[in-house]
Amino acid sequence: MRVSGRAASIAVAAGFLCVAMPASAISQNGRFVMKDSGGDLLRLDTRTGAVSYCRKRDKNWICQAAADDRAALHDEIARLQRENERLAAQNAELERRLKAAQRETELPNEQELDRVFEFMERLMRRFHAFAQSIRDSMGRNT
Repeated sequence: MRVSGRAASIAVAAGFLCVAMPASAISQNGRFVMKDSGGDLLRLDTRTGAVSYCRKRDKNWICQAAADDRAALHDEIARLQRENERLAAQNAELERRLKAAQRETELPNEQELDRVFEFMERLMRRFHAFAQSIRDSMGRNT
């Protein structure tokens, strides 16, 4: 069963926060519609659509969200937790791939370029000196 975000928020608030309500506030401004349910009351909140079971304890009425609402909410919470775990794993994998790709495509910095050019300059000087020594040994001074 899929629960909309607003309905889930309302039901979670009603289901997890038990409301202690004095008997005089039962039909506050016509917001709640009550139905007798064998000594207890079934309460419908006309603003939110939340359904609660209410029973009198001492001088207060204690109301809790209907059990089927909580089951649907727990199912939705479990589904969202699984989806969150899947997305977190997917995100970690994508971040790992991105870091690997960035390492592969990083350009050398200025110091690294200087080292490469110094190496190439030394290589070219040595090669030139080697070529000159071969010319000299062959007697072809040009």
